[in-house]
Amino acid sequence: LLIAAGIVSIFIVLFTRALLSFSLTIVIIVLLVFSSWWWLQNDRVYLSVFYPIMAVILNFSILSVFRYRFKERKLIHDTLEHNKKQKIALTQLAQAKQELQLFSDGLEEQVKERTKELQIINQHTRESIEYASLIQRALIPDNKLLKHYFKDSFALWDPKDIVGGDIYLMEALNEDELLIMVIDCTGHGVPGAFITMLVKAIESQIIATIYKGDDITPGDILGIFNR
Repeated sequence: LLIAAGIVSIFIVLFTRALLSFSLTIVIIVLLVFSSWWWLQNDRVYLSVFYPIMAVILNFSILSVFRYRFKERKLIHDTLEHNKKQKIALTQLAQAKQELQLFSDGLEEQVKERTKELQIINQHTRESIEYASLIQRALIPDNKLLKHYFKDSFALWDPKDIVGGDIYLMEALNEDELLIMVIDCTGHGVPGAFITMLVKAIESQIIATIYKGDDITPGDILGIFNR
């Protein structure tokens, strides 16, 4: 009975939770006392359960202490390991933050340099566009020529951008005839402005070629333009 009670109490303490282990230990002690009383009442046999009960109590006490100490040491070890990992993680995080700050500073410097470059490019581009606009406006005929032939008249030229692909041209054929061309070139902006310059050059050549005092039709002019 001593051996059996000792082995059972060992398994109870090692493989159950504290509250359940305590409850089962109490149950074993009660069963031992009840068994001793039952045999004494029925068979007039006294079975001493003092040593089995002491074995159960000692097993529960000693193993509980060892179990608690083991869990405590394991908890301390796990806590130290956790703190160690946390310290390493914080160190890595600090290094990453420092690297990110360096990268951010470098990126900010690059953005400033690129912005400065873009500002310079934008300034040069705008200057080029304004210069192209100056050239294009030089191609637009003077309204005095229009007023000379048509007293009640005006001309409105308003490009979509600083320069555009639309242009009008006027050529005096003689004292009584004025040739007016309203041209919509493909595109707008700088490309359209370059097209209008090309058209102006072609138009001058066409006028010099076709005008010989004969009647000129728009179809003739467009045909030459097309070729």
